[in-house]
Amino acid sequence: MELYNGLPPGILLEDIPIPWQHVKMLSKENEELRWTVKWKQEPRFRQTKFFFPEPDKGKSMAIINEDKSTVGHLISMLTGHAFMARHNALVLQSQGQQADPTCTVCLQGEEMPIHLVSQCPVIAARARELFTEFKGEETSAPAFQWSVAEMLAFIKLTGDTPTPPRAGQCL
Repeated sequence: MELYNGLPPGILLEDIPIPWQHVKMLSKENEELRWTVKWKQEPRFRQTKFFFPEPDKGKSMAIINEDKSTVGHLISMLTGHAFMARHNALVLQSQGQQADPTCTVCLQGEEMPIHLVSQCPVIAARARELFTEFKGEETSAPAFQWSVAEMLAFIKLTGDTPTPPRAGQCL
């Protein structure tokens, strides 16, 4: 029996069923590609995109496998929804009140996670020591590579950065 491209005569490639596992793999790859394209095209989420320039399933899983309190601290830092001067100022300004977003550590720039990690002259130097690869300034590309353990060490080093506002500051 002579084989044509590894198939017996009369059998077409179209006649051979595709393994279900292969269909699932292609579907997963397609969905991850669509997720990445959508994430990169989305104009919002500047703070989170600094830390996650593209979806990272490994880091995401590492985060959600932490305890509830740790996940809360990480999400606050990674999304910019931390109780830092800039966030508090935005909340208070939305309520018609005045607030200063200036960094309370260095008194330069707006206090937010990106500033603390990459720009604050007092804290960014410590970040350079903690994070594996650090390139410096805020850019559209990842400024540094980080692990969940390194980010937790940074949060601990900066005094558990996300702290609630003083009574009466924001609701």
